[in-house]
Amino acid sequence: MITYSAVQPFFLYLYSKIVLNFELNKYYRAMLKNICIVFSLIFSGGLTAQSFQELDTLDNLIGNDYTFIGTGGYLSLTKVHVTNISSTNKTFKASVYEVSNPTGVDFQICFDGGCFIIPAGTPSSAPVIPNAAQLIAPSGIFNELKIGPFSGLWVAGDSAVWNIKLFNELDVNDTVTANVTWKHDGSVSIEIVNKLTNGIDVFPNPVKSELTINAKDKKLSEVVLMDLTGKVFLREPFMNKMNVGLFPTGIYILQLIDENRNSSYKKIIIE
Repeated sequence: MITYSAVQPFFLYLYSKIVLNFELNKYYRAMLKNICIVFSLIFSGGLTAQSFQELDTLDNLIGNDYTFIGTGGYLSLTKVHVTNISSTNKTFKASVYEVSNPTGVDFQICFDGGCFIIPAGTPSSAPVIPNAAQLIAPSGIFNELKIGPFSGLWVAGDSAVWNIKLFNELDVNDTVTANVTWKHDGSVSIEIVNKLTNGIDVFPNPVKSELTINAKDKKLSEVVLMDLTGKVFLREPFMNKMNVGLFPTGIYILQLIDENRNSSYKKIIIE
C-alpha cells in the first residue's frame, strides 16, 4: 500500500518544480501548494469519507454526546441505530472503552451475531473490539445494536459513560464516535432517550400550563411533545411559548428540532 509519507514528498517536489519554472504570485503559489497537499492525501488514503452515522431510536443524529435515562433494568435494553450514508455496502465493527463508571458495572454490546461483554475499567488505551461485524446496504439502517450496562445494582442517581466508536472494517479511518451516558432515574420505569440539550433552557419544569423554551443561539424549527411510549400529543412550528395545560399529567419527552433536522430531547413533567 502506498503511504502518505511516500506520496506527499512527490507532490511537494512537483509543487517546487512548478514554482521554480513559472513566475507565480503568492496567491497562486499558496493555492497550488494546497492542491498538491490535498492530492497527496487522496492518493495515500489520508482523506476518508464517513460512511456511518449513529442515530437514536427515532433515527435522529446522536452527535458527540448522548444520554439514556431510565431505571436499571430498562437501561440494559437500550439500542442505537446505525445508518450507512455511502453508496456501497459497508461493514462496521465497534470499539468500546470506559470514560466514567463509579459503580464498576460491566458493559454489553449485541450485534446480530451475538452479545459481548466489555469489562468495567476498560481504558481508552486498550479498547475492547468485539469479534463481530455488521453489514449495512447503501442508505440502510441497522436498528438492532443493543448497548448498555450489563451488571450491578443501580439506584437512582447512578450513572456511567462509555465511548462507542463504530468503524469501517476495511478502513479504520472511516469512523463515527460518541460518549454515551446511562443514568438511573428512579422516577421512571421505562427507557427514555434524552439527548443533551446544551444551550437550551426549558422552564418551568414541572409545568402546569405554559412552557417557555429559550433556544439561545440554537435555531429551532419544530417542537414535538410525546409521552414515554412515543405517542405524539403535539407537533408544531417552534415558538418560545407552549401551552401544555390541556394534556394529562405525567412525564413527557419534548423533542426540539433545529433547522438542519437535528434533534435534542428534554424530559418534562406536566402537573
